[in-house]
Amino acid sequence: MIETAGSGNWGIIGHRRAVGLLEQSLAAGRVNHAYLIGGPRQIGKTTLALTFAQALNCAKAQEAPGVGPCGQCRTCRLIAKGVHPDVHLLRLGGGENDAGGAESGRAGGRRRDDGAEKGRRGRAKNISIEDVRAMLRDVVLSPYEGRWKVYVIRYAEDLSIEGIQLLLKTLEEPPGQVVLILTTADAKILPLTVVSRCQQLSLGLVPTAEIQQALRSPRGADPEQAALLAHLCGGRVGWAIGALADQTVLEARARRLGEFLAQTTAGRVERLAYAEQLAAVFGREPESALAELELWLTWWRDVLLTQHGAGDRVTNLDRRRELKEQAARFQPAQLLGAMRAIRATLRQLQQNANPRLALEVLMLSVPSGAR
Repeated sequence: MIETAGSGNWGIIGHRRAVGLLEQSLAAGRVNHAYLIGGPRQIGKTTLALTFAQALNCAKAQEAPGVGPCGQCRTCRLIAKGVHPDVHLLRLGGGENDAGGAESGRAGGRRRDDGAEKGRRGRAKNISIEDVRAMLRDVVLSPYEGRWKVYVIRYAEDLSIEGIQLLLKTLEEPPGQVVLILTTADAKILPLTVVSRCQQLSLGLVPTAEIQQALRSPRGADPEQAALLAHLCGGRVGWAIGALADQTVLEARARRLGEFLAQTTAGRVERLAYAEQLAAVFGREPESALAELELWLTWWRDVLLTQHGAGDRVTNLDRRRELKEQAARFQPAQLLGAMRAIRATLRQLQQNANPRLALEVLMLSVPSGAR
């Protein structure tokens, strides 16, 4: 059974340990002034942060601390819509008071995902120093109508040095009735001075079966669709929810996968041209290019599983025919070599290697030929 708002897991899909810790702090009346929520992209970090903001301000939750937000009262609805005057979301590209991610990963929520991280690498710092200064001017004011003022800072690892220094002042001397919630895909990037002043909550990948069930009820996916999305998302519930609501997500995946599979029969010139094309994508939207490499990695893993008779464990459930064809075509050593090459390229790109050179080397290592 999938929980609804106000029940044992606050309507959150997965992440029971993190929700339990927040429940305990509310029930004991020991709310921290700062939290750091870490985990992979599209895992539900913003969802948890904004649901916690609801729990802090929901009138019914205050009557029974720890039970979670009701999701139905005026306060909960305003926070979900991103228009509550005491709950602010500083997000990609700056911009305040946008709580539009409140329903990502909620058992019964609208389509809002935690995955707007697409394309954030290589861009300017996403939270401007002006946004941080505006927040610091506002934190000293009393709540307008809620019990707590809550500030959710997404992608905290992308704050500028000056922004972090300003934020530290608030973390060191937090005003009363103010809660800061930072989210990050990599807490190791943040200065220890910031991390040490926050209660840390780490979100892991959500089990496939749990996501599959959540997509079917109450979201209405048919069994085949729910199974495919639950496998494709790799435990990232925000991606699955977004893909269910937006058909173009799967269409884009099919296009990218088709382009990649064409390279297994292409010549050297075509592969180098494709590497140049992908390098250009990396320059514009780094996260999109990295996601494409991860798609390739998943594909070769599926081919290897198929070779070893473990086809029931593949991710690309809708491509079993192609997987069998390639399982018969390539040697296991070729597949393992391709996977090693992709992992190496991912590391290189994340370490600021020359994109075109790294991708050209990778494309020349794509398996080709018959067994």
